[in-house]
Amino acid sequence: MGKFRMGADVAGGRRGGVVGLEGLDAVAWASLRHAYGSAGNVPQLVGAAADPGGGQAAVHELSLRIYHQGGCVYSAASAALPFLVALAADREVVARVAVVELVGSLARAARKAKPHVVDPAWPAAWAQAVGRLVTLLDDDDPAVRRRVGYPLAQTVAGADAVWSAVRRRWDVEDDDAVRLGLVATVGQLLRGRAGWEQAEARRWLAELRVGSDRAQRLAAVVALRRAGTRGVDASLAEQALTALREADLHPWGQAWCGTDRPDAMISWVDGQWGHDPDGRTLLAAGLLEHPDAAFRSGALCAAAEVTSRWRSPTPVLLPLVAERLTDPEAENRAFAACLLAACGSQAAAWADQLARACADVYLPAADLAVFALTRLGDPRCVAPLLDRLTRPRLGFALNSHHGGGWWTRPPGILDVLSGVPQYATQLLPAVRARLRTATTFDERRTFTRVLAAWGSASATAYEDLLDLLDSDAAVWALHALAAAGLPDRAAIPLARIRPLAADGRLPASARHTAVRAYWRLTGDAQPALDLLVPQLDDRYHEAQALDFLAELGTDAHRYADRVRALLHSADHPWITASAATALWRVTGDPSDSVGPLIAVVRKLTEHGRVWPPTIRAIGTLGEIGPPAADALPVLRLAVAGDRRPVDPGQWDSITRDDELQHVTAVALHQITDR
Repeated sequence: MGKFRMGADVAGGRRGGVVGLEGLDAVAWASLRHAYGSAGNVPQLVGAAADPGGGQAAVHELSLRIYHQGGCVYSAASAALPFLVALAADREVVARVAVVELVGSLARAARKAKPHVVDPAWPAAWAQAVGRLVTLLDDDDPAVRRRVGYPLAQTVAGADAVWSAVRRRWDVEDDDAVRLGLVATVGQLLRGRAGWEQAEARRWLAELRVGSDRAQRLAAVVALRRAGTRGVDASLAEQALTALREADLHPWGQAWCGTDRPDAMISWVDGQWGHDPDGRTLLAAGLLEHPDAAFRSGALCAAAEVTSRWRSPTPVLLPLVAERLTDPEAENRAFAACLLAACGSQAAAWADQLARACADVYLPAADLAVFALTRLGDPRCVAPLLDRLTRPRLGFALNSHHGGGWWTRPPGILDVLSGVPQYATQLLPAVRARLRTATTFDERRTFTRVLAAWGSASATAYEDLLDLLDSDAAVWALHALAAAGLPDRAAIPLARIRPLAADGRLPASARHTAVRAYWRLTGDAQPALDLLVPQLDDRYHEAQALDFLAELGTDAHRYADRVRALLHSADHPWITASAATALWRVTGDPSDSVGPLIAVVRKLTEHGRVWPPTIRAIGTLGEIGPPAADALPVLRLAVAGDRRPVDPGQWDSITRDDELQHVTAVALHQITDR
């Protein structure tokens, strides 16, 4: 929460003079709830919002409590709404624009949230509020008029009255930004609405679409797209592209629905095309060669968004993206390299351009080009990697990025190097040197994980790893030793690694790593069994226990009944996939595993989202082979169609879809035995 502190004079001052706040203290606020519990402090914040000095801070605090992050509507929001509208209507309230924006946020949350998380009192409160909000369309302050369209656009019941008020105001409105907002409001009102006369509103938008004002043409095209419930009109995307190229974006900077930054405006318009891959591809492709660098920046982001959602735009957009590797704007070059890296093998046709981009004077762009080459497995990545590994500036992060969105931050060195084990011989001396001179835990842990990822290719580094058994990265060194292997069993330093496997002070994840690495090195599974088998009854660690039993295979046969019981009682796809895999590997009998594994994959086809358990389940079905033939229809369906069944809009969306397609292709081959 913020640092707003209520002043002693809040109850006085402006609060007493705002018409509509008279009943504020009559509400039983303490019985209502907001995001942080009891709403007993809401009346003080509402009163403070009227204060000329602290009003903005008070509205911010109100937003944190009664709106928070959206997704639901609290009972305190319903009770506060009439008082917020009163504040918005008072010309003396300095923070009234912020109040209108808060009302808009609440209204949007109510429109989009599941009914069961919307306070039952909200619909009636909103119906009362709309009538007064409509009057703000005629407010003297253009800043208020520019913002009030947003809450009004969320109206469902009563949309006809809002449309009539908007159309009436249009004839007298002289503020360009307000007019753009009015058009956008009508588009939102039309979106999926029923029960009011829409034909007149659609005709009005169609007239604006061919009018003389370029900004209004763009607004009308976007509004018609938002209102489009009767199929895809390809001409709308073409006209939006033309309008974006020609329109004056300045008024959009003050409208509730837009911005005057070309890149952000393109992102907003792109988002309005929603589930139309052809329209979104057209917009991105048409702007990637725009003379303005900010437009090209927005087009690159739009290209990333559409390729992360569908497969078909990739061959259309990648050639244009590759041309941006020589863009005059440095950040555009970096983003182009990032997107090509995300596309992996699909970017192979531009390997030569990426190799040249490794010498970019803008080092972040060069780093991302090197990353893209590693994703291709191109040998030209070796020299720039060695250059970075042997200099103070590594160019890559020591920790991997797990957040969403697209970025041009340095990728994690583990992500970069783990994909090129074929070049371990050339890179290993530099990695070993980094380990010997490492001064931080993050560096020691990261480079030992690189060695583990390279497996037996890093076997010659075992002496460096043995030295690290006495460091803060001991667990990771043990893990790398297990992955790389030692020259012979006699070289295993049992006296040094046995205490690691038994160290109860380690965090749970580190201890799991230690006991499994100990087993792989020594063949002694007892420390791992002592730790993990009891965790079969621990909801938070049962998956790790099951994974170890699966790795142990038939040597864990005595636990088959416990695994089978977990499979039958599993209520999460992760546990289902882990238990089914473990049962198959422990017993060699697929009969109890195939059905649950198919069910996990079917969730993908029903919900359109790949989970790690999905990949696990598909891989195990492939292991089972022909006895898993019942899975063939659902496996084929999992990769059918154009849409990528992943969380879109993230730097690794394409990578995860590629993994799904690869694992599924392998499984189909194994099951059909061809």
